[in-house]
Amino acid sequence: MCALCALVGNAAGSGIFVRGGFNNWGAEPAWEFQTTDKEGVYTLADKELFGQFKVADANWSDACNYGGISGAVPQLGMPYSLVPGGTSANIDLGDATYNCKTITLTIDGEGNASLLLEGTEGEVGEVTEVYVMGNNNGWDFTDPSGKLTATETAGEFSGVITFPAAEESELSYWRIFEGLGGKGTWGFAEETTVSTLEGTFTKGLDKCCTTAPGTYKVTFNINTGAFKLVATEGSVAGVDAAGVAVNAANGEIVVEGAQSVAVYTAAGALVSTDARTRVAAGLYIVRADNVVKKVIVK
Repeated sequence: MCALCALVGNAAGSGIFVRGGFNNWGAEPAWEFQTTDKEGVYTLADKELFGQFKVADANWSDACNYGGISGAVPQLGMPYSLVPGGTSANIDLGDATYNCKTITLTIDGEGNASLLLEGTEGEVGEVTEVYVMGNNNGWDFTDPSGKLTATETAGEFSGVITFPAAEESELSYWRIFEGLGGKGTWGFAEETTVSTLEGTFTKGLDKCCTTAPGTYKVTFNINTGAFKLVATEGSVAGVDAAGVAVNAANGEIVVEGAQSVAVYTAAGALVSTDARTRVAAGLYIVRADNVVKKVIVK
């Protein structure tokens, strides 16, 4: 049994949680297993499960961190063996949604664990909206700001999304989900490494698309997985908004007409927030109000 489980055996709360996209991977009190009168047996009642999740303590410690078997989907009413350790794969329900009357976690004296889901399977309804999730919303799976709404074309969704660069990167990382909480992921088999504005996602894959920072009209077709990004005017690196000028010369980056300025290295490290910055030769990313521009200083 994991060390944490031994310590909390007599408490109502076990210190062990179901953590997934539906609760933004947090250790939420509402998702904490409760102890029972049987040693090593914990229960959680009346929960809707979907997407990917793990069973872990609040600290993601290896001593109490359980995932699933890659490619194996838990079935209602059948014990599902868990894989211990922080490197284990997420438990993945695929397209299924389970309305669980009871979730039972069993951990034996040697740390072997299993999960039993009891309840009913939810009906698969029509997808009426999808969400762009990634650096655009800080990977907050409960944030609806990346919503794309249905267009008049069958299966097509569209919306305007602003993509900031990821930390220590000059690109923004994102993918498509069919609902909040990480429901129904669409992605690539391998992560892209260059700015990608058009392609085809596959449902169930979880590698990201990378895109240059900026504001884009994003269009996604759920029938084909095809997506396309079109930059809005004055929003993407290299395009100046009205009244904003970004120039590099003589070892300096000079920004005019902007109220807020941030100069980053190509690796994403902040260099300065001044309108005039002396820098070493190299590639830099400059944010000036809503403009993002790459400049080369010689």
